[in-house]
Amino acid sequence: MQKGFKVLQDSISVSIDNLKFVAENTTGNNGLLLTSVIDTLQAQQKVVEYLSNCLDAEMSIKNRCFDFLCKKGLMNEFYSK
Repeated sequence: MQKGFKVLQDSISVSIDNLKFVAENTTGNNGLLLTSVIDTLQAQQKVVEYLSNCLDAEMSIKNRCFDFLCKKGLMNEFYSK
């Protein structure tokens, strides 16, 4: 799952870079529109980063739970239910 977030962030970054280049060479309303699209993509990039951090936190909680179950010898009970 983490790899998917990385690919998505990289894709958004490339799109932002490409749009910045086009926006610098575009004047008028189109340039302003491209700038607003860039701002929206940057906001989406922050959301993806936040979701990635949430996933990391949840995975660490899950791993700690499994470690606890293993140390207490309760994994057989966990899987038998």
